[in-house]
Amino acid sequence: MAWALTLVDEFEKAGEPVPENAVPMLPLVDVVLWVKQQDAPVSPQDLAARYNVSRATAFRWAAALRAHAGHAPAARASGLSLRATLGMRQHHRDAALAVRKASVQA
Repeated sequence: MAWALTLVDEFEKAGEPVPENAVPMLPLVDVVLWVKQQDAPVSPQDLAARYNVSRATAFRWAAALRAHAGHAPAARASGLSLRATLGMRQHHRDAALAVRKASVQA
């Protein structure tokens, strides 16, 4: 999550949007962009419902987002393990694809 937050921040600092065609190739960037578009703070339950992820993943994402925004300390300075991050990436890709398919069919 930290790298996705940093990437979005860098684009914002440069005054450029993240290219829409690149978002599907960048796991978790879609999550960061969606959270930034919300008018109110996003809860772990919001994240779990929107991206069809486990409660544990939603709480990790919410904690990382709060830490990045300066509202809470990060759970671990080193972030997630590579294995956990890769698993989240695949799960996020699957969830994002399901959301896109559902929105196209609606």
